[in-house]
Amino acid sequence: VAKLEGRALTIEAEPVWVDADPTRLEQIVMNLLSNAVKFTPKGGAIHVEVRREDGEAVLRVADTGEGIAPEFLPLGFDLFAQGDTNFDRPGGGLGVGLTLVRRLVELHGGRVEAASPGLGKGSVFTVRLPALAGEPKRRLQSEEALASGPQKRILIVEDDAGNREIMHIQLGK
Repeated sequence: VAKLEGRALTIEAEPVWVDADPTRLEQIVMNLLSNAVKFTPKGGAIHVEVRREDGEAVLRVADTGEGIAPEFLPLGFDLFAQGDTNFDRPGGGLGVGLTLVRRLVELHGGRVEAASPGLGKGSVFTVRLPALAGEPKRRLQSEEALASGPQKRILIVEDDAGNREIMHIQLGK
């Protein structure tokens, strides 16, 4: 269990391969993790799980945060949809992130679902993508060049501390 800006972060992952654009997969994961950090207060918990289920690669991001009102669940992936329209709320966004997640997942032949037992009871976002039978046979030429190239330093510029920490963890630093 790691700490992420005062929140417990657990990750359970098994290798599952998908035929997908790595940059778009990163956008999906970052949007879901950013939301979990934004809407989970300090002292809360975020759980990330990756596994194979019924021929699909499944990513689940669950949190103990604000949760989602039942009437908002069907609208959560709509463009500009927000559960709380108070612009003074901490971490408020434009309501574009989940729409982007849904569209990117669908472009990769998958689907995404949101669930919550209600306000104040956390939420779970589940992404399902078609899984490959095994590890892909070849790497892209650009990936091989990156893997064999010189080590580089990365400067993370992000005003949200939680997002900075997620990027730091994701980059393996």
